[in-house]
Amino acid sequence: MPIDVITARRFPSFLVKFTFFSAFFSTAVWGHGYLASPRSRNFVAYEDGKWWPLSNDLPAIEDCPHCLNRGGTIARCGMTSGRNYDAPKNGYGGQLQVMIQDQYTEGQDVVLDVILTAHHKGHFTYKACPVLSSDQVPTQSCFDENPLNFVEDLLYDAQPDPSFPERAYIAPSDVPNAVYDSVGMYGMKFSHKYHLPVGLTGDLVLIQWHYITANSCKHSGYDEYNFPQYWNVIHDTSSCGIIPEDGNGVPEQFWNCAEVSIALSDESPNPTPPPVNETPRPTPSPVSTTPNPTPSPVNTTPNPTPSMPPNQAIMKCGRSWVDASSKCGTLCPTGNATECPTGELCYADVPDYCSSGSTRTSPADTHVKAVLSPIDNLAESVASPPSIRNRQRTNNEH
Repeated sequence: MPIDVITARRFPSFLVKFTFFSAFFSTAVWGHGYLASPRSRNFVAYEDGKWWPLSNDLPAIEDCPHCLNRGGTIARCGMTSGRNYDAPKNGYGGQLQVMIQDQYTEGQDVVLDVILTAHHKGHFTYKACPVLSSDQVPTQSCFDENPLNFVEDLLYDAQPDPSFPERAYIAPSDVPNAVYDSVGMYGMKFSHKYHLPVGLTGDLVLIQWHYITANSCKHSGYDEYNFPQYWNVIHDTSSCGIIPEDGNGVPEQFWNCAEVSIALSDESPNPTPPPVNETPRPTPSPVSTTPNPTPSPVNTTPNPTPSMPPNQAIMKCGRSWVDASSKCGTLCPTGNATECPTGELCYADVPDYCSSGSTRTSPADTHVKAVLSPIDNLAESVASPPSIRNRQRTNNEH
């Protein structure tokens, strides 16, 4: 029996077409790689997205997670075929909820895994940016302020580069004992340990992976770096010129972002409470040495109740620290803003004037501190991890 007749009988026509196009595009579309752990937004869309049924709680499906070779100035988290992962979409095209992929602590060493489906040499860098919600578009300047430093190559023995501490040089494809993995898509695996910056915390922090290839040109510092001898690295290309900021041109570049949370370290000093007793007391009037004909009457008016000491301060809801301090509002003893009415946050170091019965005089210059990240509804949108500490330190508390 002819082959075409057998095929027609065994498979519906749409399956034959699907098989043909799948085979064609699997070889025609090279792609290059993706951040596999923690899972990048595009890789989450590849693994968790569904063609049908659509869902508001799941990402719009991504069929090419390794193809995000446009980014930078047009998409800090990468873009492919019009899908911009600065603000990932759900199955219906709306804004996707936050999908935290890992939980870290500030200043911690973290392991970051990448799969390259096509090896074009080069190096990786990682940066981080805390944002307020999944639809907040991060700026590159925010990422640039929080670079991660390379610590260790867990598979191929690359060492830190003193001149470029953020770089993780990738081993050549023919390196002995190369590790290949099929996490999502088959490719060569790279596993690097990086150090998170001290002071970087947040309920939602984006880890940006940036892959700069080196098969078309040689980057600054490559000739000076001490590559492992068994890598047999040969630089036979000319030096790179101006690197395109959006990835449109050579060398080819790739961007991904992963959603993580970073908690305040237990070793970090606690925020200093606002001073209570540092306001100078009124200087008493000098005692007159001139005898008065009639002695002054003894003042029987009770002295005003002194301010409550700092150790009796409480956590209370309000639209600001002053607002929380000026009313007997809702308490939030756990420090969680979800205990507060809509539009209010949880503030620490609020004097307990309500239970003490004393009155409050607003200080002239009081330092206002929110113990929570100013994310009004982020706690309700985080899908996977348990609640973590919602504090972010300001620069003067680092």
